[in-house]
This record gives sequence, structure tokens and C-alpha cells, in this order.
Amino acid sequence: MTSPIHPSTLKPRRPRRTTEPRPIYFTDEHGIPCVRMPLAGTDLTAILWQIDYERLKRAGLSNYWTANRSGAGNIYVRAKRSGMGLLMVARMVLEGPEGELSQVVRYANGDRLDLRRPNLYVTVNPYASARARDKLIEAPKRSD
Repeated sequence: MTSPIHPSTLKPRRPRRTTEPRPIYFTDEHGIPCVRMPLAGTDLTAILWQIDYERLKRAGLSNYWTANRSGAGNIYVRAKRSGMGLLMVARMVLEGPEGELSQVVRYANGDRLDLRRPNLYVTVNPYASARARDKLIEAPKRSD
């Protein structure tokens, strides 16, 4: 005979998603058409220009977007793409290479959920290996 399971030991189950989250269309303070995309399992939404959202959809990005936390507690928006798993949406908006260690996407206003182009820029990763950085920035030639 098995002992009864106490209810406090059970983990609550998340309700199953029956449909993909739907984007919310709106116009931002500059008059630019934008999309507010709900992030799965949270009350958070990411914001990006409608033109970028439509380009990402044509590239195969699903509407299943998540908020992933880094080891430092920062939130990053990721989305599923068929055959590729979760990708960083900010890199895709900037059309940067996924997984390129020499490049880091930064957020001008500090809001990692604001994926509009004016808020995103790419910098050199100071922690990348010298070889990876040299691919991005050509080292000056020494004249002896």
C-alpha cells in the first residue's frame, strides 16, 4: 500500500495554452506602428516595430515568446524558430548573427523588453576572446 500524497508536496500545474499568444497592435508616441507581444508564463510584454515583427514572422519566428533570465537576473526576450530552438529576438531585430560571441546587443534606455530599433545597438563584447573580437574589428597594423 502506498502512502497518500500530501497536497502541499504537489507542484501546481500551469494551465495549458490552447492558442498562440496574439500580438497587440498600437501606435507609439512617435506615430510608428508597433506590436506588443505577450511573453509566455508572465504578465510581461515586449514592444517592437510592426515592420520588424512582420519580418520576423516571415523568417519563421513563432508567436511563442518567453522572458529568460540571465545569471545576473537580467531579462531577455527569446522566441522559438522552427528547427532552431529559442533565439534572442533583439539580435534578430538587428539582423545580427545568433551566438556571435564578439557582439553584444545593448539597450539604450535600459529596458530589455523594448525591442524597437532606436533602443537597440551592438557593441563589442569585452569578455570575448581576442580571436573573436578580431573578426569584428580589424586590429591596427604595427609599423616597425
